[in-house]
Amino acid sequence: MKIRLPLSSTAFGLLIFVGSPVAQANTSWDQLDGKKSIVLSNPAGEQIRIATIEFTPLNSESKSFKVTLAEDRIQEYFLAMRPFKCVSGPSQQYCLFPVSNEPAVISKTDFTTLEYQLMFMKTKPNALHVNPFNGLYYSLSLAENGEITGVQKELDMDPFITPDAVPATKRLRPVDGKDLSAVDLRSSWMPNMTIRRD
Repeated sequence: MKIRLPLSSTAFGLLIFVGSPVAQANTSWDQLDGKKSIVLSNPAGEQIRIATIEFTPLNSESKSFKVTLAEDRIQEYFLAMRPFKCVSGPSQQYCLFPVSNEPAVISKTDFTTLEYQLMFMKTKPNALHVNPFNGLYYSLSLAENGEITGVQKELDMDPFITPDAVPATKRLRPVDGKDLSAVDLRSSWMPNMTIRRD
């Protein structure tokens, strides 16, 4: 005869903790700590490591970060009489347009400050000018494996270039969801971003 022993309250609590979505989300969040690589990629399999980023926990809900560009892949160009850090491909060039209106801090539900530091303007290789209508914005989200994934969107950068034209209440974060539009994956050079361990 099999005897079924009652499940102790401790064991029952452990099962709930291990299997709960909250516990899994916390694990993904905790995996962000330390140094990671910021990689641009495309469906053809091309990948470019453009920077490293280091996350430092501030508390259970937020982390600070510091981005360091990869000098072997990012070069400086003078466009429109100012220097830009750019990564170049055969037909497109992405020039960083980082905006740091706020402390370099993210939370579990808000990656905006990091998204703002990883904005680009798209040009042709060897271009002499930039077009603010060719802004590129990566919408970031945390994956279950602890990586951050980004999907490229098109963005008009004019609110960042001429902030006085933006209402005062929106100057800190002028980008709304309605300001972003999907890119054509057939013509976009690097539509994906991943922040991951090497």
